[in-house]
Amino acid sequence: MHVAGSDSVVFVVGTLAVVLSGLTGLVAARLGARANESARCHLLFYTCLGVVSATTMVCLGLGSIHWLASGATLSVMVVGATLDCGGMRQPSGF
Repeated sequence: MHVAGSDSVVFVVGTLAVVLSGLTGLVAARLGARANESARCHLLFYTCLGVVSATTMVCLGLGSIHWLASGATLSVMVVGATLDCGGMRQPSGF
């Protein structure tokens, strides 16, 4: 079901704002893991994750193509939050 007006400028700008806030939440969570503000940064990340998830579901329900942007942001957020770039440590016994 495609709803008329779901491709309007307001809808596009709103989706873009949600995508940018999701990426901001990801950056805050990654940087906050190294700082003393990790609880606040993680709260911001999970809030943004919920907003991006809800936006993806609403866009899918409306039949709008904009679900792709928020869905891709959701995927980047999940991978970015769980990615460990610290390198592998080999046990000293081997």
